[in-house]
Amino acid sequence: MGESLSTLNMGLFNYERQTTPNLTKLKSDPNFVYRHSLSSAVSTRVSLALFFNTVYEPDNISHLQSMDTSLFRLAKQSGFNTHYITTQKNAGGLTYSFSLKDIDTWKDDSHLNHYQNKYDDRLLLELNEMDLDYSKPQFITLHMRSAHSPYVDNYPEEFEAYPVDSVNYNAYLKNSYDNSVKFNDKVITDIFNFFAGTNRPTYIFLTSDHGELTGQNGRFGHNQVDLEIAKVPFLFYGANLTKDAITSVSKELGILPNHYTISKQIAKLLGYEISNPNEKENIYFLNGTAVFGEAGFMSYDIEAQKTKL
Repeated sequence: MGESLSTLNMGLFNYERQTTPNLTKLKSDPNFVYRHSLSSAVSTRVSLALFFNTVYEPDNISHLQSMDTSLFRLAKQSGFNTHYITTQKNAGGLTYSFSLKDIDTWKDDSHLNHYQNKYDDRLLLELNEMDLDYSKPQFITLHMRSAHSPYVDNYPEEFEAYPVDSVNYNAYLKNSYDNSVKFNDKVITDIFNFFAGTNRPTYIFLTSDHGELTGQNGRFGHNQVDLEIAKVPFLFYGANLTKDAITSVSKELGILPNHYTISKQIAKLLGYEISNPNEKENIYFLNGTAVFGEAGFMSYDIEAQKTKL
């Protein structure tokens, strides 16, 4: 799970700057799938609650509170060991929406202080140190922070491709964000390579909690109910999977997946077909900064968005 990662600033999606050199090289890799995608909300606490519980509409309180379709719960019921590792500094504020009893290993930023740096490469270092048995089914979430503001705090100095000193404030924000995306690109591809090296069949899904505006139409940040802020990547890497397995994921998610359809696809791979009687054909939702819709939400037609993209 990415943090504030927007397709608007990714070279992989034809951004003017090549901020994703490693991912762009994977375009011809048959194991790699990349798509435009839309998040379910514009703030972290809300989008994670909806994504990890496979929630369709923002005001379905009973569904979210039951956690019956929590991905962690479904994984446990299917015999997986479950792990959540994050570099988020306020991870405790997210626990309200996770079925914690279904997570075997919980590690947040406070558990990763023994590493020399404070960046997202600690996720893979910690996972490697856990020495999991990959002959057994493992359900792993690595939750990043690289593109969180202040962006300049979340990448090593050697990734400063765009200047952050002696430039105006707007340029500072855009440049430091693009530097963080460039570092995020390395972290993501390192994760792909790590699981490829386990020689075990592994489905790797990546999206982001929400996007980020860095000056587009004079706007910055997120937290506004706006589909421009919902523009996030969907990346999939099938490590040691068959061609048919990768093709199936690509085909089922289509050309514009969103958080809800990605979550349903993960649930399906865990052995569960989720059916929500409230679903309306082609209609999905973007939520604001309150999980039950009190801070505003909007509906959108996915077919109309496909046409725009």
